[in-house]
Amino acid sequence: MQFNDFKPLLSVLVMPPVLGLLVAGVGWWMARRWQAPRHGLRRRLARAIFFSGLAGVWLGSCQATALWLQDHVLHPPAALTAAGIAELRAEAQRDGPQALAVVVLGGGRQRLAAEYDEPMLTELPLARLHYGIWLARATGVALAYSGGVGWAEQGGPSEARTAQRVAARDYYMEMRWLEEASRDTRENASFSTELLLQAGVKHLVVVTHASHMPRALRAFTQAAQGRLQITAAPMGFVTLDERLPLPWLPTGRGMAAVHAAWHEVIGLMLGR
Repeated sequence: MQFNDFKPLLSVLVMPPVLGLLVAGVGWWMARRWQAPRHGLRRRLARAIFFSGLAGVWLGSCQATALWLQDHVLHPPAALTAAGIAELRAEAQRDGPQALAVVVLGGGRQRLAAEYDEPMLTELPLARLHYGIWLARATGVALAYSGGVGWAEQGGPSEARTAQRVAARDYYMEMRWLEEASRDTRENASFSTELLLQAGVKHLVVVTHASHMPRALRAFTQAAQGRLQITAAPMGFVTLDERLPLPWLPTGRGMAAVHAAWHEVIGLMLGR
């Protein structure tokens, strides 16, 4: 067994809400163990750990926490402006649409979606694909998708192959290049960079969620080694669209946003 075989399980254990629940569980166990009067200081410590865990569960489910992580810890690059899109369009007209590539990074797929009776992209990569197609049309740049079968996923067609079908059937968009072997961000960058270099691409426009972009840019910069120009095209920024105090109340949407942001924080810390 290799480390990557345990990545899905380890990822769950350090993500909200599991991490907060584990901390609260440790605090509860310590409080139960140290009930005698002579353990007063230890009991107070145990209670502090227990309530810290509960606070972690609460904050780990708030949209405002996700925004704070995005803006103050991850610091993603800004979204492409109209001027930036115009520059890409002019470059594609000058050098040819296949001298550039809009590269959409995968994020997971259902091996079998019951409503379609076939594999389907999950919510995050479907949003990335939507923006990637929009950007490819706005700039006239050729489209690529990077994604195989993830470490936690079962067999079946690759995510890139699934995305190609969705793009053709639902968006009438040709997917020029498919990278089907990658299982994580590092492999996204390594495999797609080599594929596109061989195809004569000189400039990559990387599409992924804003929270994921710092780690993706690091991986692509390391893989390209100065051989390619790389432009970030982040999407899916966390925003506070509800009035106070709603962003500070736990919700499923908030939990998903914090989960995604914290995953990226851990990935950056570990250099993954």
